[in-house]
Amino acid sequence: MCKRKSIFLKLFLTTLLILFTSLVFFGIIFNYLVHNVFFNSAKESLNHQREQLVHHLNLAYEENWDRDVIQASLELALDQEDKVTFIFGQDLELKYKSMQTGIEDIIIEREIVQSALSGEEVTKIIRVQQDRMFIVAAPMVVESDVQPNHVIVSVLHGYDREASQIKIINLIALLITVLFTAIIIFFVSRKITSRFAK
Repeated sequence: MCKRKSIFLKLFLTTLLILFTSLVFFGIIFNYLVHNVFFNSAKESLNHQREQLVHHLNLAYEENWDRDVIQASLELALDQEDKVTFIFGQDLELKYKSMQTGIEDIIIEREIVQSALSGEEVTKIIRVQQDRMFIVAAPMVVESDVQPNHVIVSVLHGYDREASQIKIINLIALLITVLFTAIIIFFVSRKITSRFAK
């Protein structure tokens, strides 16, 4: 009887450990893939927005819009939930910025703008007031005699909230899976070791 219990315990705990390790490994990979999907989605959103802004600014420069008119029109075009958008000129000076309350402390490093001006797409995670934010910066060519080269920078400040939701869902799924599988392993292990009963 003691031998049966010992074998049952070893079989049950070993199988459970293998399962738990596999699920943790799966959770890490899952979070990594979701992280990449989030980043790629942000890049696609930026590219789409960049195309629209290039067309908008080209039209504004061709028709000699007043700066205040350009600013007002860009505020409407750039206003998006959970996102702040900056446009920098070739001189690294901020030309336009979308306005959102509660996140006025975001500062874009000059190195990010310089890298984007050289043709590089920049992705980076920054921390502002304990919140992580995702930055995407990309070059933007505007056909005007005044400032032909620009940089568009998007800051997604809903990153922590979305990441936390995904982690909670993943953790709940992991716990439920371990619980139900542990019950199955328990009965299977008991059945396998039942032949040792005397």
